[in-house]
Amino acid sequence: MAFKLKVDDSVWKKMKKELLKANQMEVQVGIVEPTNYGSDNDNLSVAQVWQWQEEGLPAQNIPPRPAIRVGFMAPVKSGSYNALFVESMQRIAEGKSTFKQEYTRIGTKARTDLKKAVADWDTPPNAPYTVAEKGFNDPLISSGKLYNEIDYKINNRGSD
Repeated sequence: MAFKLKVDDSVWKKMKKELLKANQMEVQVGIVEPTNYGSDNDNLSVAQVWQWQEEGLPAQNIPPRPAIRVGFMAPVKSGSYNALFVESMQRIAEGKSTFKQEYTRIGTKARTDLKKAVADWDTPPNAPYTVAEKGFNDPLISSGKLYNEIDYKINNRGSD
């Protein structure tokens, strides 16, 4: 009895094509477009203010509040996105999704998680003077501008 074996490599070919496209894309999350505060805040860059908040600015008595490095990146590095990546690869392999669609899904989750890290960050608390001026104690939120500018963007690798 003879058997005829036919190899169907169509899934692999589609996956390979998607992998080549995916290798040219990246997801950025954070302040992805240049934006500034208004003239009442000297038109400061939102990204610059965030850097000062993240790293601290001792000359201005602003302590470090590393919401990105600790509140967001630490969980990412510890594997909190692994299941999401596996699910994404499965959907792509099954032909149910593309890398662009999955990058959109991942970007949306990353934006949500980064906003949560900023909103939840409470250490160190605002100084009493700052609380009196703002009317509340939320170290990384004042006008809401920084929080509202957090977004994600899918780029071609190497572009901004």
